[in-house]
Amino acid sequence: MLKPLSFVEKVHAVVFTGGSVFGLDAAGGVIRYLEERNIGYDVGLRRIPIVCAAALYDLEIGDPLATPKREDGYTACLSANSNKVKEGSVGAGTGATIGKLFGPEYARKGGQGSICITSKNGVKVGVLVVVNSVGNIYHFRTGRAIAGAFSSKKGDVLSFQDFFKNRIASSNKLVKNTTLGVVATNCRFNKQEVNKLADMAHNGVSHVIRPAHTTHDGDIFIAIATGEVSGNINRVGMLAEWVVAKSICRAVMRSKSVTKDALGYHKIGFEKIFRGKTS
Repeated sequence: MLKPLSFVEKVHAVVFTGGSVFGLDAAGGVIRYLEERNIGYDVGLRRIPIVCAAALYDLEIGDPLATPKREDGYTACLSANSNKVKEGSVGAGTGATIGKLFGPEYARKGGQGSICITSKNGVKVGVLVVVNSVGNIYHFRTGRAIAGAFSSKKGDVLSFQDFFKNRIASSNKLVKNTTLGVVATNCRFNKQEVNKLADMAHNGVSHVIRPAHTTHDGDIFIAIATGEVSGNINRVGMLAEWVVAKSICRAVMRSKSVTKDALGYHKIGFEKIFRGKTS
């Protein structure tokens, strides 16, 4: 439906959720909210809300039966506001984990990150990501590892070299990963350009997550354009790529441990990396 050749031109909501396939039930609450307000694609008999939904696998964090429900999706719509988006271990990022290349016992917390920037000519690009990856996270400017598979013996994030040298993980331990992202701009783009925007924004993943785009990463990016100002798709796409990379770093920097000694978020050395700044 989102492909350029399909006839539907607009989406009315994007839903990111935890709880694997069970969490997709939350989209039903969003559909109900939109239907009550007569928002949707008009097919004559009624309006059909076009809702894009994606879920990450996080059933091993906390209670596996405590997944988002339809009421939660509806409540999220009622609670929507223009305040600053919460980041870290909140929303769909509550149970997100990263650095699973060496197996789940080495993993650390992922999370939700968001940032919006405005260019001098009034073009806005906003991104929200939920980071739940196989790979480690590297700083978008310095390229230094800031979070990921952590070795208590080494006292640092494990690297590619460690993986190939020790071959700790087997492939059947890596199948629980999804990085979700939505990029929004106020530009007037047609459907083909919006699809290209999602494509270019996805490049930001490979800048800061390594490895990225493996067969164990069920990544997806959705793009939307509100059509308020003119913009160049290539320039906006390049900007989106950078904003995605920065949002991914923010997601893990603002995450918190679920427990004291399990899947804890590694913060050692952040003062040196950012010199007191975390943005």
